[in-house]
Amino acid sequence: TVVVIEHDEAIVGRADHIIDVGPGPGEQGGQVVYQGEPAGLATMKNPSTTARMLTRAEALRPIPKRRKPNGMITVVGAQENNLKTVNAEFGRGVLNVVTGVSGSGKSTLVVDTLVRGIQRKRGEAVQRAGAHTSIEGESGIGSVILIDQTPVGKTPRSCPATYMKMYDSIRKLYAAQPEAQQRGIGAGMFSFNVPGGRCEACAGTGFERVEMQFLSDLYITCEQCNGERFQGSILSVTYKGKSITDLLKTTVSEALELFADKRDLVSKLTVLESVGLGYLRLGQPLNTLSGGESQRLKVASHLSFEQEENALFILDEPTTGLHRSDVQVLIGNLQQLVSMGNTVVVIEHNLDMMAHADRIIDLGPEGGSGGGQVLFQGSPDSLCREDSHTGRALDERLNGDPCVDLKQRDKPKGLVAPEGIEIRGARVHNLKDISLDLPRGKMVVVTGPSGSGKSSVAFHVLFAEGQRRFIDCLSPYARQYVQQVGRPDMDSLTGIPPTVSLAQRTTRPGPRSTVGTLTEIHQALRLMYARIGIQHCPSCQAQVSGVERKDVIAAVLKRFGGKKVRILAPTVRGRKGFHKDVFKRADKLGHTEIWVDGAIRPLRRNDALERFKEHDISLVVGNYTLPSQSTLQMEIILEDALDMGDGSLHILPEKEKRAHVFSQELYCTDCRRSFEP
Repeated sequence: TVVVIEHDEAIVGRADHIIDVGPGPGEQGGQVVYQGEPAGLATMKNPSTTARMLTRAEALRPIPKRRKPNGMITVVGAQENNLKTVNAEFGRGVLNVVTGVSGSGKSTLVVDTLVRGIQRKRGEAVQRAGAHTSIEGESGIGSVILIDQTPVGKTPRSCPATYMKMYDSIRKLYAAQPEAQQRGIGAGMFSFNVPGGRCEACAGTGFERVEMQFLSDLYITCEQCNGERFQGSILSVTYKGKSITDLLKTTVSEALELFADKRDLVSKLTVLESVGLGYLRLGQPLNTLSGGESQRLKVASHLSFEQEENALFILDEPTTGLHRSDVQVLIGNLQQLVSMGNTVVVIEHNLDMMAHADRIIDLGPEGGSGGGQVLFQGSPDSLCREDSHTGRALDERLNGDPCVDLKQRDKPKGLVAPEGIEIRGARVHNLKDISLDLPRGKMVVVTGPSGSGKSSVAFHVLFAEGQRRFIDCLSPYARQYVQQVGRPDMDSLTGIPPTVSLAQRTTRPGPRSTVGTLTEIHQALRLMYARIGIQHCPSCQAQVSGVERKDVIAAVLKRFGGKKVRILAPTVRGRKGFHKDVFKRADKLGHTEIWVDGAIRPLRRNDALERFKEHDISLVVGNYTLPSQSTLQMEIILEDALDMGDGSLHILPEKEKRAHVFSQELYCTDCRRSFEP
């Protein structure tokens, strides 16, 4: 059984069973609009987007009159990788498409040779360009802009509003509201990336990360801001009834109506809508976008800003992951870039993109060592007359039947798992090349005299192979913590589901083992109580709570006034890892000492700790003799320590090894004691 996620009509039209999800992107999707035989798409009462495109009920973008190049950019003697000393001519001021079978040398010619060759010729610091004799005709070209499949953002702090340079205008708009001016709230307070108006408990992310050993980290909604990312005073400022958080949750299409009277915002939102991203939320993290969405966002950014004239745009397979209806929108965007006086070069396999090209360069004839040659350079209409893989496919697209063949295919044998588990040629231990058929969904008993091979069948064949296949699905990082299992000696085993083994145990666990620890329920309970429990002072049973910084500073001076101490800012608590970033950051801040696992040591920038050992690390703010009465200078020092320690600091008196804890968040006002989180 093969399940393929695909938009390409060559595959969709030849499927035996189709599941169509929609009806639209984003919040409009998430529903199964059709499932069944391909022929059923043509008879849908309310045809889906996929059905309309495959049956041509929705017209494709008409092919415009092809432009003539106003000059050529020529790569002479390209011979990097499998390129066989080729010469390629790219038309200036037109839409160029470089095509060919996979591995024919397209990326090597365009990205490695053309792009890097021009950049190196201009003296820019880039990687080594592909081997070539020369590049001619590039004079007068402005910026060289490569738009590939790399993500536009790697952190959840980047979003469409910041990427499109709209957020600055939005923040100024909120700061201009009467309530913001009355409270003295500036534009900077509406940013979730810098301290000020953001929630400091989660640093403006809306969630807190809980590190789990051997498991994925848990992301818990911030208890202080409830995921709103800002402080209450900032959320009270509204524009047309929406707070800054509400605005970040609106889609591009909704924002167009909201900012209809703001020309600078409307122009950028309109571009996002025109590239088919109207469903994106303004505050959606960019690291959640697909490759196709990332490329369209990059195109939108170049359409919205005034670029240097006569730029060279290179796009590496921009239709990857796009539905055919989205491809039509993308083609219109690229045509707009060309009409603005730019040169566009697209590496692409999509036939619709080729059909709308002004000039095509076809590489081949095969991939790898069989490729690396320029088979054709010219218009798409001329390529249709060539006897090549691309020529035949493009001829069918331009001159063939416009509808995809959705005729009845072979019916699936069933929509369930295989009926049985089949073992063939098992030779583990004393098993003599045996073959077995085990029914699924039944209780199977394996019996026989002691030593006959029962455990070999059940544990060393069935369970071992099921576990091995499961481990193969894990990441290399997770596999290092799991005992590797070899493949049992047999010919084949099919139809096996995930397996669980309940073996006899000849030894009993110790008295510390309980039902909770054995079933791992206790680990979940520990985490739950630690996160939701209300902490109390162990001495007086009073509930501990947060206090003002001035109270923490007063407690420190009262207890250690007149004594020589080290002030420590706790940075890492009970976490495994090398923690190289902590040492580098401390060195950058000018620290000379660091407290690691209960001992003071000199700070070296390139230090690294044991990876699989839990560590406690604190930055040494400095050595001081604390005054008995508060002074402005000492208040500043202690406040800096609280900032670096996220609300906590440690005091290590001279000639003592144990540090005393002072916390702004967990403090007993009766006993004057602080506690670690």
